[in-house]
Amino acid sequence: WDKILLRIIRLVTIELLRHAEPQWVVDDQGVDDPELSKEGLRSCERICDAYSERRFDWVYSSPMKRALRTAEPIARQNKCEIQVLCWLAELGHPTLEGKDTSEVKEIFNPGFPKTLEEWFKPRQGEAFDAFRRRVFEGIETLLGNGHKLGSTVIEGRRLWTQPEEDLDI
Repeated sequence: WDKILLRIIRLVTIELLRHAEPQWVVDDQGVDDPELSKEGLRSCERICDAYSERRFDWVYSSPMKRALRTAEPIARQNKCEIQVLCWLAELGHPTLEGKDTSEVKEIFNPGFPKTLEEWFKPRQGEAFDAFRRRVFEGIETLLGNGHKLGSTVIEGRRLWTQPEEDLDI
């Protein structure tokens, strides 16, 4: 018999979590980069509980306060630092600074996409497809440029270096 080579395939799982509920209005004034609402903070606890059995090797976040606050409990639970990536910033929306509660509701309620078609061609803000492309390109750049996982390009195709253990990001 020839030598049989057994290669264990390792998995890399990338979890994308949306931030918990932000408090868009504080003291009847709109906020562009809000903290989480009370319900958002409770959601963070539930998210952390739901992922309590999971191990994350890295935690990344957008620079937005709502995203950072959502990521903090998971990072703390996994004893890792949050790495901030600007390309993870949320879909663009009109500025809320200086607008009162009714103006903020007017921006989100009628303009907020409700159907799949509206997500891809919104009346305001960034289209979901543009956001998706931005995030996928960001992940490609992150993992391809000096990340622990590393990659090699062969015949125009990127091949990710097999990790020595299963990883969760």
